[in-house]
Amino acid sequence: MATGTARRAPGRKAPPAKKGAAKKNPTTPKPRPEKVGAAKGPPAKGAKAPSGSRYVAFLRSINIGGRTLPMPVLAGLFEKAGCTAVKTYIQSGNVVFTKAGSIDGVAEAVERAIVRAAGFESPVVIRSEAELRSLLEEAPFADPGGKKPALHALFLKHEPAPEAVQALDPGRSPGDRFEVRGSHVYLLCPNGLAETKLTNAYFDGKLRTTSTGRNFRTIQRMLEMCGE
Repeated sequence: MATGTARRAPGRKAPPAKKGAAKKNPTTPKPRPEKVGAAKGPPAKGAKAPSGSRYVAFLRSINIGGRTLPMPVLAGLFEKAGCTAVKTYIQSGNVVFTKAGSIDGVAEAVERAIVRAAGFESPVVIRSEAELRSLLEEAPFADPGGKKPALHALFLKHEPAPEAVQALDPGRSPGDRFEVRGSHVYLLCPNGLAETKLTNAYFDGKLRTTSTGRNFRTIQRMLEMCGE
């Protein structure tokens, strides 16, 4: 009965190989040259590309009147709040950072951390890079171009009620002008902020919010840092 397997008869030798037949030996293919700059395998575990949007935080009353907070310490507080690529500018509390996802709770987390680290309170107001660009582009006042910065913006924690805005006194500080738009107050103070009556305390009380201000030159510098 056939079994399906071929066998040689006992005692018979296998036929000799034909002359000129090539000997078949398996060969290992040569590796292709690696391209310069090509990624070598998957990224390290836990590594990820930087992502998120750029924001600027403006703090109030930092490093004045004994309220000292070194900028490296401040940067560390933002990092602990989940921010990356943190940079600070001068000593008055200007911080550029990147944040993926929502920024809800970041300002409050940093405010609490400042109390623990420095022993005093400092309001933190955050604006996106896009919001700051719009703020400068939509300014209602032209820059007179004097030696002192004349154009300023107050960043409000919350957008004020319309009736509160209407109750503001346009003649409070002769020679100076202001305009409220959303959660910002534009200020034109040709003689500088030292001489104006359009103060943080005035707007905070009338608009029932908290503000911190910067001149346009500082805001422009913060935008530049967003792109660095």
